Amino acid sequence: MQLFSKFQKFAVCHPYKGTTVLFWSDDCATLKDLYPQLFSFTRKQKCSVRFFLDQSIHRILSLPLTTLAAQQLEEIDNLLQHRLLDEDTNDVWSYSWGTANYRSKKAYKVLIGHTPCSPLFNWLWKSSNLGKHKFFFWLLLRDRLSTRNMLSRKNMALEDYNCVLCNAGCEETSFHLFFGCSFSLDSWSFIPIKWGTDLP
Repeated sequence: MQLFSKFQKFAVCHPYKGTTVLFWSDDCATLKDLYPQLFSFTRKQKCSVRFFLDQSIHRILSLPLTTLAAQQLEEIDNLLQHRLLDEDTNDVWSYSWGTANYRSKKAYKVLIGHTPCSPLFNWLWKSSNLGKHKFFFWLLLRDRLSTRNMLSRKNMALEDYNCVLCNAGCEETSFHLFFGCSFSLDSWSFIPIKWGTDLP
């Protein structure tokens, strides 16, 4: 129930019976925001659409109403006359992923949000390499390899944080180790593979 307000953001109810949708807050447009003066007179803030239609005005509203609240009640009555409910059909809930079937996996993705992912990761996991190779290159793409730069970020004390494969005096980062170091450049040219990037 603590996530109900977030659930409402990706779930929409199409009322027929009107028994599973709240009249003031679950409708297509939240009526309590559209008609705040009338809402201030309600006795049942969490009543269903069916309850609002079936009960007398004396039970759902505190009378007498102000002039503005009475005008808003008349507007709601006109609105409800154009919305025909079917007492023989259950309410239908639909979700932002385009179906009427609730999926906890899809709801979880909506709640945690979505971060755009580089196509390199899709290519990596679909490749035919060994699992340990995929994991290694995943660490490389995420800059999580235990390079000297990573160890310094973890506050590990070393005598020197420069690359041990070259004498350029550059810090051993993932990018330098694989694409900037003279040793790695010689290794790539021996295969031969040439990367289309401008190296510092």
